[in-house]
Amino acid sequence: MKGDTKRRKNHFQPGNIPKNKGQTLMPVEDQAGHPNDRTVFTRRLTTEEFKLVTKPSHDGRSLIASDTEDRPCPARILRPSTVPQEDSDSEPDNIEGNRIIDVLLMVKMWNSVFRLHAEKHHETCKIPEFELDTESKRALGWSCSVRCAKCSYRSPLHKLYREADTNKPGPKPALVNRYLPSALCGQSVSTKGARLLLGHLNIPAGAKSGMQRQANLVSKEITALNKIDMAEKTRQVVEVNHLRGDANPSTIGIALDGRYNSTSFGSAKKPGMNASQGMSLGIETSTPKKWIVARTLQNKLCWTGAWLRGKGYDVNCPGGHPDCTANTDRYDGLSEHAMGKNIGDQLTSQGILVKYATTDGDGTGAKGIEEAMQALDPMWKVERLADPTHLGKAQFRKSNSAKFSESMFPGRTRLMRAHSQKIFSQDLKARSSLIFKDLMKLHNGNMDIITKRLPAVLDATVACYSGDCSKCKQHSVVCSGGDSNNWWTRSMFLSANKIHGLQMTSDDEMLVLELLKMKLSTETVQSMRLSTSTQKNEGCHRTLNVSLPKYQNFGRNAEGRLDNTILTINNTAGKATQQKVDHLGGTLSKEVRHQLDQISSEEMYQRQRQYKPDVKKRNLELLVEQHREHANRSKSARKSDYRKGQLDPTLHRTRGDNQPQDHLY
Repeated sequence: MKGDTKRRKNHFQPGNIPKNKGQTLMPVEDQAGHPNDRTVFTRRLTTEEFKLVTKPSHDGRSLIASDTEDRPCPARILRPSTVPQEDSDSEPDNIEGNRIIDVLLMVKMWNSVFRLHAEKHHETCKIPEFELDTESKRALGWSCSVRCAKCSYRSPLHKLYREADTNKPGPKPALVNRYLPSALCGQSVSTKGARLLLGHLNIPAGAKSGMQRQANLVSKEITALNKIDMAEKTRQVVEVNHLRGDANPSTIGIALDGRYNSTSFGSAKKPGMNASQGMSLGIETSTPKKWIVARTLQNKLCWTGAWLRGKGYDVNCPGGHPDCTANTDRYDGLSEHAMGKNIGDQLTSQGILVKYATTDGDGTGAKGIEEAMQALDPMWKVERLADPTHLGKAQFRKSNSAKFSESMFPGRTRLMRAHSQKIFSQDLKARSSLIFKDLMKLHNGNMDIITKRLPAVLDATVACYSGDCSKCKQHSVVCSGGDSNNWWTRSMFLSANKIHGLQMTSDDEMLVLELLKMKLSTETVQSMRLSTSTQKNEGCHRTLNVSLPKYQNFGRNAEGRLDNTILTINNTAGKATQQKVDHLGGTLSKEVRHQLDQISSEEMYQRQRQYKPDVKKRNLELLVEQHREHANRSKSARKSDYRKGQLDPTLHRTRGDNQPQDHLY
């Protein structure tokens, strides 16, 4: 019946008395004490404006508007209004913009359109007026049809892209969709970056999932191509050894060095290593080409496994689910020993034995290679050689941090003496390298004669630094001991900074002798006798910074990007591009092949130019002039005001720091 409807609980009851009946409102001062006590009412803001004006309060329960000093503002912020956004899909579907098409297929399409139109409508429509009717997109591949505006003619869809032969049933993918990820493997551009690039060119991009799927397939194809190419390079090295008359042409030497996808070894917020990927290159040192003949990648990244763990599944990579990209457990460390063993396994599968392994001072890859070589020969030993460049850097660091006497270096202040010590450390490093090179050149690499001369060379060098050049003419190798033709005038570091003498004590002389032995001892010289280094590895690592930058993770396609870079280094960029296109089943036009050949020629010229004697001499002269100009202008130049820890609080002393101590050790 009417009136029997149950009322809500919060409905006013008859006879209800308000709580504030008979009360008056009193003005209340703002406790925050904002200088502007005028109430400000604002209009209703949009959602974007509301996010800019407000911010969460300290307790996180409300949104407030505050000024620069974090004081509440008097503005009364209303709820944001919901303004409907313009939907680009509501616009009419007009065919416009740019497309990537094959010109030969386009000519073929128009010939077919003209012929069919002439056959069917030659009487009613003498001069046709064609316009685009429909189009179909396959990522970057397009099919289109045309219609005549004067008659009822409509053409069928014509494919304007070349198809890739996959030897599988179903639609064939467009070759251009494979060319794009093949090119992206050599750049630091991801699928998202490629879509943005195409958007700037007004070219409709494909779906994100489809482009990523093609990138995964192309990455595997590039890996397969590079493995074939590295095996061919290994065969060529063996052939070169055979032409030289080597008794064991399958015995080679390689250089090893590791690279990680992180700029720091540790992390301040996550446990373990900061790097999630580690890679190592095996570069042969038997030929001047220094080809990359083996490579390995340790990868902890698996986006699928991380997604499954986020959904609550008990998934422990690697290989615990389909399409797992990780080959190293995320809790394990990245090991250069394991990477060296993997490189050794790749070489032993081709019947190659590694006799010499050149590494830096912080890797254990040589031991891993030796373990792999013993699978072919249980008694095989791999000799580990030293990299002269890394030894020189270690020598500089030790010398620059050594505790010499206060009176050894010139300078009125401590900073000036520290600068002189740095100049001396640079000179010591350069002089040690020059002594070794001159001894190798003078005695034609005869290590017996070189090792016999080393003690006298070291004594003469220490005496030369202390101001006694009486032994230099006979034993110093790099200093003639004359008034004008001595090391003090020859050195670009000492002469540019006007350092003409050192006040060395007996302890300083012993310390300088030990520093020289870091590069010129008998054991060290023996480890550098083959003049091999890991500098090609370092150069390859810098090249990898383009395709695998350390600020961006490529978990799924890291292997393909690594192989693409190796293929480019071994064959130049132009030839590698042609190899990839041929491997993917495509063809390049004559003009494009000519341009790629030009790129390869320029790259080979730049590689060979840096080793020319006149170029080396000119670069050295420029470096000497740079040191002189810097020394002349450094006194009047503006000093750097960069200082670390300017806002760091000072730690108070502990209670025991003020207590007297008997022994300060």
